[in-house]
Amino acid sequence: MARQRRARVAIAAVAVAGCLPTGSAPSGRHLLSDRALSGVHFSPSETEGVPSHLLVTGPGQFVGSPPYLSADLYQVLADPTSETGYRLDQTRLLSEWCLVSSTDASDFQVQTDIRGRLLLVAFQNIAGQVNPQPEVFRIDLASGTRSYLGDPAYLLSTPSFRQSPGRTRVLDGFNLSSVSDLDGGNSSSCWSPNGATFVGEDVYFDCGIPPLYQTQDLWRSVPDGRPELLVHNARVFNSFDSDRGPRLILARTLATQDPPTGDHYLLFDPATLETSPLPALGNPPIFPNYVPTSPDGHWLFIVTDRLTLFNWITSETQDLGDTNDYVVSDREWRPGRSELWLTLNDGTLRIWKPETGLTAVATTALPLSNYQAPVSKRSAFTRDGNYWFSSRPGDGPGGLPALYVGPTDDPAAPAFPITPAGAYVNSHWELADGRVMAGAWTAYEYRKNYYLVDPRTGASQVLAINGAMAAVGHTRALAYVNWQVSSGSSDLCLIDLATGAQTVLANNVYAADVDPGTYADVPPGTDPLAPGTRVAYLVRERMDSPYDGLWITELP
Repeated sequence: MARQRRARVAIAAVAVAGCLPTGSAPSGRHLLSDRALSGVHFSPSETEGVPSHLLVTGPGQFVGSPPYLSADLYQVLADPTSETGYRLDQTRLLSEWCLVSSTDASDFQVQTDIRGRLLLVAFQNIAGQVNPQPEVFRIDLASGTRSYLGDPAYLLSTPSFRQSPGRTRVLDGFNLSSVSDLDGGNSSSCWSPNGATFVGEDVYFDCGIPPLYQTQDLWRSVPDGRPELLVHNARVFNSFDSDRGPRLILARTLATQDPPTGDHYLLFDPATLETSPLPALGNPPIFPNYVPTSPDGHWLFIVTDRLTLFNWITSETQDLGDTNDYVVSDREWRPGRSELWLTLNDGTLRIWKPETGLTAVATTALPLSNYQAPVSKRSAFTRDGNYWFSSRPGDGPGGLPALYVGPTDDPAAPAFPITPAGAYVNSHWELADGRVMAGAWTAYEYRKNYYLVDPRTGASQVLAINGAMAAVGHTRALAYVNWQVSSGSSDLCLIDLATGAQTVLANNVYAADVDPGTYADVPPGTDPLAPGTRVAYLVRERMDSPYDGLWITELP
């Protein structure tokens, strides 16, 4: 009997302990007790005195074919009288809409127009549908109204809609283009086989001529105005910026000649609407490939049957040789300079400069492009162009090379390793103190260790966090530390980038977002992790816990 009583007491103790939260209480204030939430996101309000909109996605389910993850969207209402600026409740914005196309609802992102309204791409009622088409629409959180903007041509895995630089206009799609003025409400549509291009707030597009749509004319759409015809029988081939203003490259086929002479290329000035011919390259002329121009926009790198550099300001042309002799596998302009780096298929590095031409570099290292976090731009250079990232062929187990950083003024000089060989790496951070940080992993991408190197001295530091960066500030980082694959959660920590010291904000965190501030256009130099910055995060313990749900805190 005594043994049975002890057993019952032990079972009861285990049951009670299993319901108790583990670890310390999360920092901040508990807004919602809901362990089914899947993602959290701040969206700037654009209104002074009104805190950023706080959005969460609800439980997800797979619907449609191929399967898409459907998740309801909720807004946590603002309350300026509250300590956190938000109420302890939520309102549903969207129900049974698919907001993401991946398998992770925390990937949900939203864009904001100039007035703080949400621009979303989502699917609705797609159960049983095959290859459903998403819709672009706008939600005014102040009034609760929702406006339909159009059907994009591409799915969520690609940019389905684009905003103008001033965020006053939106293109919903790429080929089947419709442009909407977000303030005036005007909308115009066209069949644009080659897409549309923003130059400032104006949209330039080539519109097919019915009934066969075999030729296109160049048109322009200005805010709150009717589209206007600019150039007959011309299509947008490319666009670029320069220190003399933006330019478009137009392609024109002179099919009326006998025999047809093929495509001719024109340089178009949007300010004056004037065109000037580009040189006919190749014999016969071959459809060229224009890569991004030199940083000042003067030099065009043109690939036909020859490799050619053309300066449209001075009309200078430099021939680099036959394309078959120089098979280029990668190319990039060095930031801030007219200096083109070419990686050839034979595993050699060549650098072109206007004053020296194309020269070979005596090094076995090759440029290694990776993403510049937090933006999604790939580059083999630091933003100032003073250093370049490289790898050594065959370096490391499984052919996975180490990531090196070295001076661009002397590419043959010894470089400093950032990450170890035998690990994957795809992005880097450039810190305010000049150091470079990169995360590397072997089995799971969300279990990275981060390595910091000063490219000037080679001094290195390791942040062994076994997780991922949520945000990086001037002197510290917000990171998911010790990510547990089985539970899909981690410790949310504030890390001092000078010492590596960690301050735990909460345990069992699986999603977090940092408030960008009152306005979407944050002034340059702003520290995204300054003291007092709001952070919202989701907690889910292994068993039901009073800690589960949405929390909000301010960074110390």
